[in-house]
Amino acid sequence: MINHHDPLYETTVFENARVMTENVAMRCPNRIAFIFRNRPTDPEPVQVTFRAARDRICARGTALIATAPMTGSAPV
Repeated sequence: MINHHDPLYETTVFENARVMTENVAMRCPNRIAFIFRNRPTDPEPVQVTFRAARDRICARGTALIATAPMTGSAPV
């Protein structure tokens, strides 16, 4: 009997969000990661691939690390 809490797909265990982002960007870089509209009235939605999403995430992470106060230890 199938437990209703069991996933219906193969799951992947990863160490952290960075590893997860890198893995999916390497496996399927040109697939669409997410679609959104900047404003509800925009005629065309913005489509972001996994590769572009990884680049955006890395840029934001780098910016956060750069703004962290240096206390003598690693910021993250």
